[in-house]
Parts: sequence; structure tokens; C-alpha cells
Amino acid sequence: SARIKAKLLAAADVALNPMRTGSGTNLKLIEYLTAGVPVVSTPFGARGVDVVDGEHLLLAPPERFAAAVRAVLADPAAAARRAEAGRALAAAGFDWSVLGDRLAEVVAAHARRPVPGGRSALARQ
Repeated sequence: SARIKAKLLAAADVALNPMRTGSGTNLKLIEYLTAGVPVVSTPFGARGVDVVDGEHLLLAPPERFAAAVRAVLADPAAAARRAEAGRALAAAGFDWSVLGDRLAEVVAAHARRPVPGGRSALARQ
């Protein structure tokens, strides 16, 4: 359930995103950022999300992943600052209200687009 997941994330010292393959935006990363957990991700795992290494999370290739996790655990204050910056980034770009506004803009722009025959989609209603 969502509540159990939220409790587990709140108890975590670090969230791991060691993705090496796949497609699309990694929703697990957004979930970690939203929860305010310090994150270590591979650069591949952060594709599609405008995070900055050292500001919102730590990015590390697979061969340096363990060292990045150790860095998070060794400096909890810096990890907490990155986690808060990551949470703010996720809230600004991926909150449901933000996403809903973006969708409304796309739908409104599409509805105003002319269709063959010279009538707009709104005029046909």
C-alpha cells in the first residue's frame, strides 16, 4: 500500500536507483525525490529528470555506485540538503497539480488547433 511505502521511504537513509537499462522516465526516482530521501542513481537512471549531480542527488556509474552510497552515509547533513533540494525539484515539476496544469494546457492548445475544413475543434462542438 502507499502508506507502507511512505513509511519505508521515510525510514531510509538512502534510496538506490542503480538502473542500467530500460526505457522511459524512471518513476522510482521521482518517487524517491518526492519522499525527500537522499538518492544515489546511475546517470542512466536519472534520464528524463532535470536533476543536478551533487545538488539534488548523487549520480554514479555502476562501478562507482558503492562509493557514492558510502559518501551519502558518511555525510548525513550534505545528504539531507540534497534530499531537500530533490524534494523541491520534484514538487515543482512532478506534483499532480503541476502535471494537471500541463495536461490542461496541452488539451486546450489541441482544442484550438484548426482541423481540415477550416473549423476548429471547439467550433465543431
